Amino acid sequence: EQLRALGISMEAADEVVAYSGQGIGDCAGGPFRMLFGDGPQAQIAATLLKVWLILIPLTSSLQWMQRAFNAARLLGKRWKTTRFVQRAALAGLGLVQCLLIANCELNASNGALGNFWVAMLFGCAGESLLSTYDIRGSVRQILFLVMFLFI
Repeated sequence: EQLRALGISMEAADEVVAYSGQGIGDCAGGPFRMLFGDGPQAQIAATLLKVWLILIPLTSSLQWMQRAFNAARLLGKRWKTTRFVQRAALAGLGLVQCLLIANCELNASNGALGNFWVAMLFGCAGESLLSTYDIRGSVRQILFLVMFLFI
């Protein structure tokens, strides 16, 4: 009663929460809708980025599948079953990661863990690019710092 006298009222969460989904209530559209508008260009840009982000886990999964296939040929020998199971599990988990990226909506907020995961994939791609060009020393450290500050 004292809170009501001050103009403060306590409401149940169901009375004040609006549930959202399927593009409704997703933080005004995200970066691609901000850059390209609400047309198909935003969806195309998000899809292209998803394909680019899927490349690293997909490549890793394919490598683990090849290693699992090679280990499957040696099944029955000592410790070979353990290697096969480990490699097959890593290949399967990499494919699950690819499915999660494909289902991630880049034009919306995915929560702290989802956003951190996408930022980590950007960081992996950037590190891979720096390693490809064999950049070393303090320049590499500065580029890492700049890259992770902007991510």
